[in-house]
Amino acid sequence: MRKIVNKQLTNCMMIALALVLLGSVAVQAQDSTKTLPQPLSPEEFQIVIKSPNPQDWLKIKAMTDDQVKTVMNSKVLVLRLGAVVEEWQALSLNGLTYITDEQAKLLAKNEVNLSLDGLKSLTDEQAKSFSTYKGKFMPRAYQNDPTYQRMFGMRAGGILSLNGITTLSDEQAKWFGKAKCFELDLNSLTSISDLQAKSLGYFAGAILQINATKTLTEKQAKALAQFQGKIALMGLDKPSKGLFLKYGGSLLGKD
Repeated sequence: MRKIVNKQLTNCMMIALALVLLGSVAVQAQDSTKTLPQPLSPEEFQIVIKSPNPQDWLKIKAMTDDQVKTVMNSKVLVLRLGAVVEEWQALSLNGLTYITDEQAKLLAKNEVNLSLDGLKSLTDEQAKSFSTYKGKFMPRAYQNDPTYQRMFGMRAGGILSLNGITTLSDEQAKWFGKAKCFELDLNSLTSISDLQAKSLGYFAGAILQINATKTLTEKQAKALAQFQGKIALMGLDKPSKGLFLKYGGSLLGKD
């Protein structure tokens, strides 16, 4: 009799534990849904993309796949920046705080400058997709000025701005080292690993911006110095900057 009672109690405890675990999973799923930004309604989206005011575009926190495709195919969504509009076309979606891997693939096919400064992190798959982004941006100043030609050659390509990304995985850095764009901006990276420095040193573009990075080890400085273009390291301390220059690194801006 006691065995039967004990068995029944054990079964009841297992059922209760299962219910608790299921409830916990359900709560976590609800919390996850709550934290994800939601796309605008079709009506709201159309109002925003027809606005000439870039501030209105910051309302776009997330997008459906169809909305991303609309961005890619509609000239209305190409912001024209700068005095010479044909030189500074940019798809500025700095309000976006969330994208899917599939949406990263779509955005990487964009032909003008691509600014996604609202993203705080990426998946490895998204970094892989963005490594294929090239763009067709070629500033007239770079075409006509002999100084710029000596600095950067005639490498065509766009600007990929991911200034909200605070950390990279080694895998992501590897993909960015293979990026095809003219300029890569990662100005929220405060530190990088040795392996990441080595990967970024392989970047084949003309300009790499990592202005928030404050210190470099000798190994990191040597690896970054292999980059053939100009690197913006405005936040770097003097000893690290000295190491970078010691190994032949080329700084963008005030040395």
